[in-house]
Amino acid sequence: FLKNHPSEALVIMIKKDAGSDKGLTSAMASFIKNNKEYVWTEGRIPTMGEARGKIVFVRRYDISEYDYRKDGLESYWFGIDLTNWDEHQYSDYEYAIPIYNFEDKEIVYVQDAYNEGSSGKIRHIEGTLKQTVGKDPTHEIPNNSWVYNYTSCASGFPLGLTRDINP
Repeated sequence: FLKNHPSEALVIMIKKDAGSDKGLTSAMASFIKNNKEYVWTEGRIPTMGEARGKIVFVRRYDISEYDYRKDGLESYWFGIDLTNWDEHQYSDYEYAIPIYNFEDKEIVYVQDAYNEGSSGKIRHIEGTLKQTVGKDPTHEIPNNSWVYNYTSCASGFPLGLTRDINP
């Protein structure tokens, strides 16, 4: 895709649902080594212009058990470290919360209140949108931030949730 569309960028979140962090890290290391020209390999969040033609990984798994240096890799090549994503109770908030902050220059906000019913989830989605556009001055999100505003939820009947949330 990136070979045919060099003006595009891919932001890919990787997380482990089963297996080991070490196995996942080993597979990622192999991919990175064999495709380095397409992987964002700087230790910071890129601008869109910098990311063009690259895959920017967002990592939700631990790489500490893998000796990536023996492969000539750096830890930040595996992606922006969001391993603390699941340490938060998003349903306790009506808005997105910062889970990554590097010197107030690079911030990632997440709203992932998946355990809400449809009406509660809609409040979270709308609250995060208000933050993003500055309509909630008490929880404003800076312009230089990345925001993940999940619309998925797991509390209820899937078809009914979809019908409620999608409009």
